[in-house]
Amino acid sequence: MSDSESAAGPTAGREAAGRATEGPHDVSLLLGGPFFQLLLRSGLIRPSFDLLLRRVLVLALVPWAPLLVLTLAAGTAVGDAVRVPFLLDIEVHVRFLVVVPLLVLAEREIHDRLRPVFTRFLERDLLAPPEAARFDAILVGARRWRNSYVAEALMILASFGLTPLLWSGHIALDVTTWYRPVGEAGSNLAPAGIWFAWVAIPLLRFLVLRWLYRLVLLFVALARIACLPLRIVPTHPDGAGGLSFLAGVGFALRPFHLAITALVSGFIANKLVHEGQELPVYYALIASVLGVLFLFTFLPMLFFGPALSRARRRGLAEYGALGQRYAVEFHRKWVLEGPATREPLLGSADIQSLADLSTGFEIVRSMRTVPFGLRPALQLIATAALPFVPLLLTIFSLETLLKRALDLLL
Repeated sequence: MSDSESAAGPTAGREAAGRATEGPHDVSLLLGGPFFQLLLRSGLIRPSFDLLLRRVLVLALVPWAPLLVLTLAAGTAVGDAVRVPFLLDIEVHVRFLVVVPLLVLAEREIHDRLRPVFTRFLERDLLAPPEAARFDAILVGARRWRNSYVAEALMILASFGLTPLLWSGHIALDVTTWYRPVGEAGSNLAPAGIWFAWVAIPLLRFLVLRWLYRLVLLFVALARIACLPLRIVPTHPDGAGGLSFLAGVGFALRPFHLAITALVSGFIANKLVHEGQELPVYYALIASVLGVLFLFTFLPMLFFGPALSRARRRGLAEYGALGQRYAVEFHRKWVLEGPATREPLLGSADIQSLADLSTGFEIVRSMRTVPFGLRPALQLIATAALPFVPLLLTIFSLETLLKRALDLLL
């Protein structure tokens, strides 16, 4: 080992290990960046994205466990000292014992499912050789922004800076709580409240912002690729010109969707239980969250719609002309000249070719102009809506909900 390599030390080795898991066209959303390097140095992650349980325990308990200790010491963990003791605060437990683990557990699935997305464009020969340089430049740009120290520094600043703006209207309850026990009009925070407002909440906010930032990078890269002249074959059997693999993006993001809707569900549950509000007040919020998640996931894929539409129109014209020529020749040979031909009709390849041509034309005609179908979209909405189901217990009894579910299934 050279002196320069020795001086670089273990940090360079870890960064090289991280880079080694990526090929030239195999981009991961999660490898790289200052926070990833911090986890790598602290032994909470490896480039293979194992050690999930260790990360879940550390990232969930670092914000949550001190709150438990501080409220036990202050006598606000349980009992009647405040209207909402710590152990009865639904939202705080959902945030750190459900949402944070979901964000961490999502890493492995999203890492594995989304890494090959860009490689598929080359494996399926969707790019002409002259466009390879532009394609490579898009991937290089995505990696550079993913590894940006400035971007993550801005996320940290935003995570702390948003606390004063969101505290009174969107975080704090309008009753005495374990973090603000001095009365509804009071603004002084207990020690647990200080940790909650200035450590726990910013950490969770940073994790969410980091995910959103990386997903935006993915969608920007896909939108830029959609602007390249893709070689879309309208007769591809996937019904989407060979781009159906992009529907896998929606499946990969399901853990992230669950984390976001669980976060909103915990907020609503606290309002219903501790402030006596009604669930219908939040129907618009629930619909908006589901709608934003749907658009956030599938809207970038619509950038491929124009290319798919052009390929479908071109395919209909080309296969229509081909079908016309073949039909004319078939009619001449087997209808007009049929009695004079010496070729036996049974077993003729001409009939099978006519059927194959008809099948190809039907594939072109039924080709989708978006890379995803209705089923992935419905599955996304159904999965994302799961954390809102327990809220229905504030309106309907469990027996009523089960009966209605059985009625729908049966």
